[in-house]
Amino acid sequence: MFTIAMIVACAVLFTIWLWLTVLAVLCLILDPELTNIQRWGQSLIALLFPFLGAAFVLRLVKDHSPEVIARFRYPWPFNNLILEKPLRSGGTGNNGEVIPGAHGHNGGIVHHHDNN
Repeated sequence: MFTIAMIVACAVLFTIWLWLTVLAVLCLILDPELTNIQRWGQSLIALLFPFLGAAFVLRLVKDHSPEVIARFRYPWPFNNLILEKPLRSGGTGNNGEVIPGAHGHNGGIVHHHDNN
């Protein structure tokens, strides 16, 4: 029973890894702004660092060519890293500065107010 569960878990992980890596390489090929050396280098990152390398490459492509990223679907654990979801939940940084693009729950920009 344990062996079957282990095989299923490995198959799921392999499928997610393959899915992310293929999507990263496809996005690199379809991105018109990249040079060949950038494509090769970022493809190497996606292949050498399983899961996070591909997610990092997809995030980079999203930042400068969102139209390429919008064509594909991403596995659940990685869609927050790749798509428009903010990595931080608050609207201000550590020193109270406003993080560009960070919005509050009401859709407005969150500003830090000192109560001194």
